[in-house]
Amino acid sequence: MSVAASAYADDRLDPWRGRGDPTADALIAGVAASGEIRVVSEVLRHLVANEQPIPELLPPVVAAWLTDTARLPAWVDLERMERGTRLATDHGPQIAVTLVGASLPYCYAAYPDVKVLTFSHRLDQDPYRRVGETAQFVLGVSAPGSMRPGGKGIRKIQKVRLLHAAIRHLITNSGRWDAAAWGTPINQEALVGTLLSFSVLVARSLGVLGVRVSPQEAEDWFYAWRVIGEMLGIAPDVLPREIDNATLLTEVIVGRNHRHSEDGVTMTRALLELMADALPRRFNAAPAALMRHLSGDELCDLLEVPRGEGRSLRRLSPRLGRVVDLAQSAPGLSRLTCTMGAGLLNRKAFELAGRRRSASFAIPVPDAPGRAWTASGVFPVIAKREDDAPGDR
Repeated sequence: MSVAASAYADDRLDPWRGRGDPTADALIAGVAASGEIRVVSEVLRHLVANEQPIPELLPPVVAAWLTDTARLPAWVDLERMERGTRLATDHGPQIAVTLVGASLPYCYAAYPDVKVLTFSHRLDQDPYRRVGETAQFVLGVSAPGSMRPGGKGIRKIQKVRLLHAAIRHLITNSGRWDAAAWGTPINQEALVGTLLSFSVLVARSLGVLGVRVSPQEAEDWFYAWRVIGEMLGIAPDVLPREIDNATLLTEVIVGRNHRHSEDGVTMTRALLELMADALPRRFNAAPAALMRHLSGDELCDLLEVPRGEGRSLRRLSPRLGRVVDLAQSAPGLSRLTCTMGAGLLNRKAFELAGRRRSASFAIPVPDAPGRAWTASGVFPVIAKREDDAPGDR
């Protein structure tokens, strides 16, 4: 069911920019007022690393919040949600490529919301970790069983929601954030825009990459992310209920917020470097070409993505040859996608690409998808061939 564009007119969306997540924001404000914010920060760091149950040292009010929010909304059809998340199990490496080639550029072009991401200059310090955490979250909440009671996906969502509230608190009270001009940090429009980039854009981009995604699979994938969005603190009146509405809102946000900014350019430059590190050096032009293929020239021009001096994906991808021993039957763009996706998710692929700086980096993969990709040959035992040219490493 489609809706008229007037349903997402400025007078409806403008108030979203002044709204954060009242429940989580009140929790963090109360903890900060009591002087326990450092305790929460330390515990969150441990939770991110270990995913253990609620630690005893948490302030009682935070422990109670984690208990109260560790359940799915009452309206959720769990079977349909898990059916939707199979897309990540079946096409994880390709989804990793859609995240770096379409989803994140969409978010980076959104100004002023992108300022939150560069506010602490963390990207300049550790771009791989920033992108890796995003991909790890998407794969984690999509892993089989992760959204069932006690599932790791639920804990990931809770941590991200608390982190968002903590970041809002810190930025708002920094004295360096112009709320009148920029709105609330990580506001409702920014949250739903990010959610749409992980749902609508991923399904659309998989099709561009040649992955067959049926209309029902796309709808179920969006349904799963609608559940995740509500649990992340996106208000029900902000979340689209149907994929047609979501697709429309995705384009409306482009018109409202996409523009050139130095923040967006900085983020994208680091992202392209990360993508290049998943491929042999002779294919340094491929990431920009792939990003333009997925995101389009208009958005990429805003982000100053190089045009690649006329080298198209059609000319680049057949030359990839056998960089890693995977996707042997997949020609052209499909092979490039699988190779880059495996490089982002598999440390050995980084090493084979000859990227020493990145050899210690790999996005952690949940156990079940990892086993599936290994069984299907996406994550094989990778060994250098005798005929590998030195220039490929």
